[in-house]
Amino acid sequence: MANIKISELPAASAASTTQEFETNDSGTSKKVTGSQLKTFVKDGLVVADVTDLTATAAELNTLDGILVSTAELNSVYGITANVQSQLYEKAPTASPVFSGNMGLGVTPFSWGVDRTVFDLKNTAVYSSPSNFGGFANNAYYNGSGWVYKYSDFAQAYECGGGFHSWYTAPSGTAGNPVTWTKRLSINSSGAFGINNNYGTSGQVMTSAGSGAAPSWASLPSSATLLGTITTTSGASQTLSGLDLTNYKFLVAVLNSVSGGTTAHSITMESLVITATTSASNEAHRGVVVIELTTGAFSASCSKSATSPPVSNLGTTYAGDCNILNSSTSITFAPNTGVFDAGAIRIFGV
Repeated sequence: MANIKISELPAASAASTTQEFETNDSGTSKKVTGSQLKTFVKDGLVVADVTDLTATAAELNTLDGILVSTAELNSVYGITANVQSQLYEKAPTASPVFSGNMGLGVTPFSWGVDRTVFDLKNTAVYSSPSNFGGFANNAYYNGSGWVYKYSDFAQAYECGGGFHSWYTAPSGTAGNPVTWTKRLSINSSGAFGINNNYGTSGQVMTSAGSGAAPSWASLPSSATLLGTITTTSGASQTLSGLDLTNYKFLVAVLNSVSGGTTAHSITMESLVITATTSASNEAHRGVVVIELTTGAFSASCSKSATSPPVSNLGTTYAGDCNILNSSTSITFAPNTGVFDAGAIRIFGV
């Protein structure tokens, strides 16, 4: 152990009374009293070149005003690295357990006693009964309900019970109750919900445009029969109540459509789509396809007295019509006379 030097001691041949201690200063005996040692230790003891100092926790807790170097502290109880580095290294293995809620940068809000919380001012991580837990932004649970922390919007995520759920709330006032709306959810089977709606079999998620929530919608099959126009009477026939919003094409199939015994052609929305009959027993058969975005159409129909027709294929008609996705009806008519036979089937594609 290195020497401890205490200056300004009176010369003495030996310690003479209780609580006096003898030391040697370059061959001269000197004495020091217990009270002097206390003064030196408290006010001016300098420890240098100490490599085997051992002290208990209680003893270290009583040291006051001691000046030591990092190297000297590194020799305390076997520490071999910088003290702060040692603290960083040991902290993860300490596994501290805290009671109550914790706040970082803020005093924890008054959460209900059934929540365990790490509060981060406007955001908090929490756990709740029944193995639920989550994140809440600008909201806390006070034991009876959710309330706003600050005057702003609120958002939350919670998982538990087999669900992952995301919630939003409109802008509110600090201290007022929060009304949550579940916006998205996924259950343990992978089912996906929008605004708490999981849709039905065969539906797909459909965009409602920028800034609007999507929704579930049923897609049409490759061809859906929208209705049948019976062409056995009348100067014109109309199929009403159409909803063409989700379709790309409208297809009309003419099946032995006749406009009487006089020569005639068939019109669609006043546009001619067939050739003119040349015999009283001829009828029209064929297909009309309409592209519903632009109204462009193509009609390929025959006129024949036989079914199926084998001749008189006539001319293919094409052009633009006013049948679009926004249309709700379609009208067919002979250009002369009245219907007396046949039917027209209308499909959405």
